[in-house]
Amino acid sequence: AAATASFLCNDTVDLSDTSTYPQYRGYDVVTNGHYAIDDLSERIIRPTTQIDNGQGPITVIETQDYTQFARTLGLWTETKEDLWALRQWLHARRGRQKPFWLPTYNQDFTLAATITALTTDIEITGGRALSVYGTFPCDFMMQLNDGSVYYRRIVTATTAPGGNTTMSIDSALGREVTRHQVVLWCFMDLVRFNSDAITLRHRNPYYVDASVPLMRVPE
Repeated sequence: AAATASFLCNDTVDLSDTSTYPQYRGYDVVTNGHYAIDDLSERIIRPTTQIDNGQGPITVIETQDYTQFARTLGLWTETKEDLWALRQWLHARRGRQKPFWLPTYNQDFTLAATITALTTDIEITGGRALSVYGTFPCDFMMQLNDGSVYYRRIVTATTAPGGNTTMSIDSALGREVTRHQVVLWCFMDLVRFNSDAITLRHRNPYYVDASVPLMRVPE
């Protein structure tokens, strides 16, 4: 005979702990690598209200002054320690209430010229789309081959001679960085859960996965 059972567990103890994650501008940066972003479900949302009086052009009123991007985040754990850390972090999100930074983990930038210790202007290869269509401010994460990680805010970007782009950041890195030192350089989005209920699927005692809807939010 075959049987199917399901269990509902409502946690009543607050397990919140975010000490395992670095902080940037007062929010966690998810850097443990135990996630995957499902681009196939990404949606762009800009709420509007349309007024049609039947006698002239339709009036479009924006009901929100920023564009929302919705996507799905896949989380998983393989050890008891990872599972406990995930449960603590999920509690700390408090459903849709607490946002966090999510790096794209794509190679979004390529350095064109060495960054000096005190400069706030960085030249990148290409990047014309950023200077023409970019929305500022926006944020990035830079990882170097010595393990150093830097988080900065891009305040503007302009097209440089030769087709490159010069981006201005809010503060200098405080060290010289060459192109060959950069391992990963990517955008970060400030996001929140788009659901108050997160389901954890247990494949074995410690291998757990979850599919979490996200919504990008303004800082």
